[in-house]
Amino acid sequence: MHYLEHFKLKEQPFKGGPNPRFLLMTDQHQDALYKCKLTIEERSGLVAVCGEIGMGKSSIARMLINEVEADNCRVGILLNPSLMTEKAFLKEIMAAFEQKSLRSYNDSLNVFQDFMIESHEKGNNLVLIIDEAQRLTRKMLMVLHALHNFESDEDKYLQMVLVGQTELEDKLIKIPEFADRVAWISRLKPLTQAETEDLIAFRWHAASGAKSSHPFTPEALDMIYVLSRGRPRKINKLCHASLYTAYLDEAKEVSALAVEDAAKDLLNGLKEEQ
Repeated sequence: MHYLEHFKLKEQPFKGGPNPRFLLMTDQHQDALYKCKLTIEERSGLVAVCGEIGMGKSSIARMLINEVEADNCRVGILLNPSLMTEKAFLKEIMAAFEQKSLRSYNDSLNVFQDFMIESHEKGNNLVLIIDEAQRLTRKMLMVLHALHNFESDEDKYLQMVLVGQTELEDKLIKIPEFADRVAWISRLKPLTQAETEDLIAFRWHAASGAKSSHPFTPEALDMIYVLSRGRPRKINKLCHASLYTAYLDEAKEVSALAVEDAAKDLLNGLKEEQ
């Protein structure tokens, strides 16, 4: 890729996508992951991770999947759920665990309940992870509520991790009987300036395979923080574009001017994420 050789990189350090290897585990990210794992381990049912676009929620979900799959957990994943009827939504959930639904909603619910009980008796822990969970409608949430009610004397048969934008919390709060069942709600906030600089250094080291210093000047770091307002996805976009700008100028350092020029090129894209 264009600037990799110029900056002696093994791979692109600020590539988008939820790659856990490039997720800087700040205190809040560690806390969110811990609460998810604790809810699953204790089989207490339901946990939610909320935050603005590009805050690392999907990366936490990927990291969680990697960690719990090796711990007697069977994971079902729903990505970006669209508007569905209760019957269609239950069918998607069952399909995530390779279970076939029946014609009626109640019959399907009974079949899935039997599957959950059998899995529990075998010592398996079923985990349902739903990304972009802010898209869930009230009816879809009530399906989850019904599944949450299936339990032994001590454990929930199905552990649920809901990952979504900030409006997810509002939706949960508006359904009291559902909100009361949530074990934890983790809220991811924008990074501080120190965390922003840590993120840049962390990803640079991960991509370079060495402990060499990144090429961003202190002034460039200041501008990246101001322009991104501490949102990781924007930080990555600005860093990527700034490196490309510096490469075109044959510069070995990324200056504040390079960041400013890159930001102008990205202006429309950044505005869309406001």
